[in-house]
Amino acid sequence: MMRENLGKYHMNLLRNINAQEIVIKKENKVTWKMIGDVIDLNFFLRESPEEAIIKHHRNLGGWALPALWHLGYHQSKFGGHLNTSHMEQILSQGVEDKNLPLDALWSDLDFTSKRETFRLDEVRFRPKHTNEVFKTHKKRWAPIVDP
Repeated sequence: MMRENLGKYHMNLLRNINAQEIVIKKENKVTWKMIGDVIDLNFFLRESPEEAIIKHHRNLGGWALPALWHLGYHQSKFGGHLNTSHMEQILSQGVEDKNLPLDALWSDLDFTSKRETFRLDEVRFRPKHTNEVFKTHKKRWAPIVDP
């Protein structure tokens, strides 16, 4: 993925089934050597990174794309009597105040009631409050399910 000087983005796809050698030099130069046969080189120029990725995937056959937050920064938290207020503190003081990147916060069995699978502890994780916290901070919550 590359951002062009005009503000557009492009991706390129190089396909070759033959032997290849890639040499990266200290002065930010790349030498790419390929031996023989057919070389497919495709460029996908679009207005945004998302559009370039979608065009690239459609060219490859169009399998389902994951949400972009799936590919982002994730943090996992376990133990210490975790609750919604504690996660809110992590999001505000631990992430936003320090300007750290974060797309999703994971929690292990802490969110369950008596460690029972698929049973939310609604005392420590009040559903409405938990939803508000993550919407306010524009983050995702991924509770880990251990059946």
